[in-house]
Amino acid sequence: MAQFVSFDSESKVSGKMICSMLDAVPAYENKIKMILSKYSLDEPDPQQWYEMQDFLSVFKDISKLLGPHLLFAIGKNFPVQLLQNGEVQSLENALRDLDSLYHDHHRGDSVSYYKLISFSQDRKEAKIECKNPYPCYLDRGILTSITQKYKPRGASLVNVELDNDRPSRLGGSDVSYYTIMWV
Repeated sequence: MAQFVSFDSESKVSGKMICSMLDAVPAYENKIKMILSKYSLDEPDPQQWYEMQDFLSVFKDISKLLGPHLLFAIGKNFPVQLLQNGEVQSLENALRDLDSLYHDHHRGDSVSYYKLISFSQDRKEAKIECKNPYPCYLDRGILTSITQKYKPRGASLVNVELDNDRPSRLGGSDVSYYTIMWV
């Protein structure tokens, strides 16, 4: 598989996630709504579930028509809209909880996940594995937002990069790896 292709034809995404997309980049709301309407997702009910492949097709169209940097901007807003858990107090916990957040808004038999591989306060680095059908730019935005919100004490700069030495969805893999660093 790769980006934009659901691992399971029965997978669903929450209407709340679709609503979050609309709130993510207000300047592009009308253009995004036009793309959503192509897949009958322009008036999502936050309490309903929708075909994940339709939602992924929206991302594919956004990438083609508006560019991958808009995917990054949408990703940066998803945790703001969806991560309302006041119990998360650290970057390490937020990265560990990302998988639960993902599964709160997705249904199906897919083996999609976010997995914190390592976290080192001493090296000021974390590594995360993302296996899902979403575009890499979106995941990088999500991870950037979480890292900025929960950056470790004393950190002034944070950076999230796709690990180009490992397979990624950009190259057709099901999995992408990211390195998070801070100073």
